[in-house]
Formats: sequence, structure tokens, C-alpha cells
Amino acid sequence: MSSIESLPTDQREKVESFVSITDWKGDPALAVVLLQSSQWNLELALSRHFDGATGDLNTETSTQTQESSRQGFSPGDFVADDDDIPGIPHSANTNSDNHEVVDTNHPPSGPSYFQTRLKSLLLLPFTAAYKAVSSIFYVLSTVLPFLPRITGIYPSNRGAAHSERKSINPRDTAARFIRHFEDTYGNEHGLEMFEGGYSQALDTAKRDLRFLVVLLMSPAHDDTPAFYRDILCSAQVVAFLKENHVIVWGGDVRESEAFQVASQLKCTSFPFSALVAPSPRSGSNIREMIVLHKIQHLVTAPRWIHALEQGINGHRGKLASLAMDQQERDLTRRLRQEQEEAYERSLAQDRARDQQRAREREAVAEAERAAAEAERHKELQAQKRQQWIKWRAGKIKEKKEDDASTPTARVGIRVPSGTRLNCKFPAYSTLEDLYAYVECHELLNGDDDFSDVEKPEDYDHEYSFELVSPMPRKVIKPVTDVTVQEEPAIWPNGALNVEVVDEEED
Repeated sequence: MSSIESLPTDQREKVESFVSITDWKGDPALAVVLLQSSQWNLELALSRHFDGATGDLNTETSTQTQESSRQGFSPGDFVADDDDIPGIPHSANTNSDNHEVVDTNHPPSGPSYFQTRLKSLLLLPFTAAYKAVSSIFYVLSTVLPFLPRITGIYPSNRGAAHSERKSINPRDTAARFIRHFEDTYGNEHGLEMFEGGYSQALDTAKRDLRFLVVLLMSPAHDDTPAFYRDILCSAQVVAFLKENHVIVWGGDVRESEAFQVASQLKCTSFPFSALVAPSPRSGSNIREMIVLHKIQHLVTAPRWIHALEQGINGHRGKLASLAMDQQERDLTRRLRQEQEEAYERSLAQDRARDQQRAREREAVAEAERAAAEAERHKELQAQKRQQWIKWRAGKIKEKKEDDASTPTARVGIRVPSGTRLNCKFPAYSTLEDLYAYVECHELLNGDDDFSDVEKPEDYDHEYSFELVSPMPRKVIKPVTDVTVQEEPAIWPNGALNVEVVDEEED
């Protein structure tokens, strides 16, 4: 024991935690050796212990020191805070009420990275040689099963060396813990455990302002079955937890998360229970999770309930204060949200009106642009119409000079003004030529020369009148595939009237 007492405080705490978690029955000095070989990494030492790696240690002195070891590391039955935990100094991580504050951001730290790497480099040759020899002997023992019986040396269990639990997410770990509990003790008790990780349970309790009971179990401990059976399956305990809306989270310390929780809460014995609750941080409205009570031994159900009831009743006032603050914040946030929504609605209405006005202005501008474009198009068409009439008049004059000896039809055409136009058309002239003559007759009587006028591009001339034969009435269409000689109404003589086409009727 003197060698253990001479260790630094942090290493002594790890030895005590290792002995309590594993229910160590051997010489505590051997636990120190195992921790030293694990670079004082408690989680690695526990993993090696549960995987059977401690079988290589010398346990000849374990029988002599078994009783003294168990007496030297026996924890108390119940502690309310760190001051009551035997062998653990007062923690600086406490609030104004001397309650331990749960750190949800930083898990317990092991050896520094530099120390671990330095030791690994120094031990690398020996580790490589040991692994090589072990591998060779393991292969020989597999091929020659009698070899271990002859030499008396048995190879380490490689299956156990690789049987470390795979890292799974906290929700699956919690579900496995709950499933194991229900498969072993049934679900008739009605106890509801939190199906999620420890951090999720803390966040839920902090958000909903509820109490949280943390249960840490070690299957290797003799009192674990009794705790399951007499405490967790007790109808009185279940009714108490439901009545106070307590969140219950449990974990197996063989799992990584539960092991870190045990180190964080300074668990020294199993079964372990802790009552955790949200509390306002001193001088601010920030919430923090504090440990109200710890029960680190097997107790009766009434005593377990009494311990938690004291913590709940003593802290209920702070939870009520937090609830009132939360209600005030919610009310303020709701009012602010309603004001912001009203402001947003007003802005939306203003934007809608502005958009409507913009659309109306755009519609007016578009109508003005369309009207201007139509006017420009109309003017352009009028210009092209006049150009076409001049071009057509020029073509008619050219034909009149070239067709002096060709048979002609004599046609009298009466225009709307009452004037009668007497004209001759060569036999090969088309009916469209009659329409062109009427359209251009005012220019044909003059001496103007239109031979240099070109036909306008992108223009199809439309006549605004019809030529009608009165007796019998027949409308002569302005077609180009029928000649005057083929139309009996005008060959060799005919009379036509010009009738203006009403655009609305058309």
C-alpha cells in the first residue's frame, strides 16, 4: 500500500477507479503494473483486463493480500457531493452550492500525446519482437496442438485480443443496454430508460428542465443483479421516477461512453447512481448540469428513493425559477416573433403594391411602345404602298408602249367619284392588271417617269376595292392566272364598276 500512496494524486485515483470497476481481488500493486504497462490509460487497462491480458501478471501474492485489498478500497454507501467521497480530493469544478458541475464538452483526458508517443517509440523494438515470437508460437500451437502441453506455455487468446467492442453510436449502445436489461429481468416493471447517448440525455434534461438519473453498472460486480432486481424492477421506484418525470439513463462501464461518464462523475464503486439536474450558473441565466447526489453502493429501494427525493425536493425551487425565466424568454421571443411577422407582412404588402404599380407602369409603357411601333409600321406600309403604286405605274406604261399591235379588250370602268375610265388591255393581260390600272390611273395620265422606281421589299399589296360586272353581277377577282381574253364579262368589250371594300365587313 505504501507504493500506491506514494503515487501522484491522478495516478492514485486511476488505481482506485480500476480496482472498483473491475472488483479487483488481487494485489493492488499488480493493478499498478497493469496501468503502467497501459501508459496510465485507464480505459486501455480496463479493456486489457476484461480481455484476459492480466493473466500474464504474477498473481502469486494475490491470495495473501486479497482481504486487505478489498478493505483498503471499500467505498461509502452514499455520497451527496465530492467532499463525501473517500480518497478523492475536493474538485474545483463545482458551483456556488458545492455541487459538482457536469462537463458535457470535454471527456476525461489520458496521458499526453507526447508522453504516449515517446513511450511507444522506446518500447517499439521489444513490442515488435514480442509480437513476432507470439505469432510464431501461436502458429506452431495451432499446427501442433500438443506443443503447449509439452512446453507448459499457452499462447494468449487471440480471439480475446480482437474481441474489443466495436465503436458504435451512443444510441445503439443505450438500446443494447436496455435490451439486455429487459431480456434478463423482463419489461413488466414499466421502467422507461432514455434511448440515446449520455450527452443527448443531458441536453434533454437541460432543455426540458427535468431531473436525470445516471446509472452505471459493472456486470463483474456482485451487487449488480441485486440492484437490477430490487431497485430498477421495484414498482415503488418506477412509480417515484414517473411521478417526478425523471429521465433515466443507464450504461455498462465496459462501453466507452459509460466508462468516460464513470471517470467524469468520479465513480468509485458499483452499482452507481447519480441525480443530475439543470441549475443556473452563478451571476447569469446560463444553465449548467450539476450532480445533486451520488449513491455508490447497493442500498434498499426505500433508501434509494429517499436519497433522490431529498435531492429533488431541495432543487425543485431552482427548477421552478428556471421554468419562470424560460417562460419569460419564450413570451419575449414570441412577442418579438409576432412583431417581426407583422413587420414582414407589412413589407410584403408594400412590396406587392409596389410590384402592382410597377406592372401597371410596365403595361402602360408596353402599350405605348406597341402603339408607337404600330404607327411606325403603318407609316412604313403607307410609304411602301406609294412606292409600289409608282413601281406598278411604271410597269403599265412600259407594256402600253410595247403592245400597240396586240389584240385588246375595250373596258369601261366607273370609279366611285363617277368618272368613267375607258381603257384597252392586251389579250394576255391578267385580271390583276385591271386592278393595277385602277390603282394607278391617277399617275398614268401624267408625264412622270417611274421607270427607276424599284419594287419595295417585304411588301404584299392589297387592293381596297373590287371590280364588279353589273349585268349579270359578277365580282372579278385580282388573279394572275386568268387573262382578260379568258373572262367573257370583259372580252372583247366590257363594263366594270369599282366598289370600295368596307374594312369592317372585310
